[in-house]
Amino acid sequence: MMVVIMMMMMMMMMMMMMMMMMMMMMMMMMTTTTTMTTTTMVVVVMMMMMMMMMMVVVVVVVVMMMMMMMMMMMMMMMMMMMMMMMMMMMMKKKSMKSDK
Repeated sequence: MMVVIMMMMMMMMMMMMMMMMMMMMMMMMMTTTTTMTTTTMVVVVMMMMMMMMMMVVVVVVVVMMMMMMMMMMMMMMMMMMMMMMMMMMMMKKKSMKSDK
């Protein structure tokens, strides 16, 4: 589970890096073509977008972690229940045998 989460994190990081590269390229293009005012505006917008993306990614990762934890907990609970049932059955069988 942890490995999967780590892989997801790595993937997200790679995506972020790619996005950053794309932004840089766009900025360079803007500087070459248009005036400075528009570039500043674009940069601000890009930054806002990046912040939003980061927030979304963080939320998604956290949710995934929570889901994983919940799944693990559920599995553990199920296992415990099964164990309890087995124990009860064994006890009953033992009691029955003893009675006989």
